[in-house]
Amino acid sequence: MSFGAAAALVELVEVEQGQNATLRCSYKTQTYGHLNSCWSKGELPSRGMCGSNTIISSDGLRVTHRASHRYVLGGHLSKGDVSLTILNVSAQDTGTYGCRVDFPGWNNDQKHHFLLIVRQAADPTTAAPLNTTSSSALVTSDLHFTSSDLVSSSTDVWTSSSVSRTEEKNSSTVLLMCLFILLFLLTLIIIVIIVIMKKRRLFQKMSENLNSVQFNSTNSTVHLEQRSQSEREENIYS
Repeated sequence: MSFGAAAALVELVEVEQGQNATLRCSYKTQTYGHLNSCWSKGELPSRGMCGSNTIISSDGLRVTHRASHRYVLGGHLSKGDVSLTILNVSAQDTGTYGCRVDFPGWNNDQKHHFLLIVRQAADPTTAAPLNTTSSSALVTSDLHFTSSDLVSSSTDVWTSSSVSRTEEKNSSTVLLMCLFILLFLLTLIIIVIIVIMKKRRLFQKMSENLNSVQFNSTNSTVHLEQRSQSEREENIYS
């Protein structure tokens, strides 16, 4: 609810037990600046702020009083959003609530009342979805997370992120091992090829040397035979 003129409107808000109830209340900081505001359990007094029934109050920038940690001003206070959120409502929270903003001027405070009704939680296995709005009442659903919800959510995200990082690390390790094995096999193949080529060249060289030796031996034998015959011929002539 945004204040502009005085009104006697009462808004009905219905929520199930265990949910969060949000009661909307705001003013225009562009026009009025930052103003004091408060919430009361029960009807607002005719004068002053919220009196002895004050459950939470603000100076326009920060919370100055809080009767319970379940009462939260979850909007942007600096922008004039002083909506009240009641965390984890129970049957004891049923009743009238009032929002009051201290506007400048004599008896110029603006106020608005809400009637909060807390329903007993339905059996989730049999209950159908509930209609949260009607033509004669404004029903506000829960738009905020509790601190336990936030902790649980952040824990789940951190766990999921850790598992993902572990899987990525394992995948990287397997990939590196595969690359190492492939590199080792390639190196081994190259070494074997080099050894085979060296042995082939050595065998070829030995074969060439052996042929050369045989050829020289043959030439020597032929030369000796020719020389022997020549000497015999000379002896005959002599």
